[in-house]
Amino acid sequence: MWFLLGCSPEYNWRNVQMAEGAVEQIFPASPLHEQIPMGQGAQSPAYSVASAKVRETLFMATWVPRLPEQHIDDVYEHVVDGILQRAGDTRTTRPSAGDVFSVQSQGRQNAVRTDLRVQVYGTGLLQLSVSTPLDQPFPEEAAHEFLSYPRPAL
Repeated sequence: MWFLLGCSPEYNWRNVQMAEGAVEQIFPASPLHEQIPMGQGAQSPAYSVASAKVRETLFMATWVPRLPEQHIDDVYEHVVDGILQRAGDTRTTRPSAGDVFSVQSQGRQNAVRTDLRVQVYGTGLLQLSVSTPLDQPFPEEAAHEFLSYPRPAL
């Protein structure tokens, strides 16, 4: 009986509303939320970031709102090009919106594998990532579950 009480699932999936209800995402644990201003002033839009860690794996979702003067394709290109550049990835073809792609980069303490998906919506985009140190097993099933879920909120 104590064994059953002491066990909890490694992944405790839950639905989370992000960006003031603009999008719904699932997380494998209770996420931390953060709003990061995109500019100066009280009326400045903000990135909405939620992240949860399970063992050594970080699950992160970032909502990037589209400013009225921006075209969503330009926002997508800027975000994906930034990801690839920070990872030192020199691929010549940018992944298409909604495709899952992987990068390897040097993290703060060690090399990291990150699987990503950048999903485009009319009002912004959702960047999802699952990052694990290269010396740890990558959680393929959990990453697939996380990266395939994003949905516009109703």
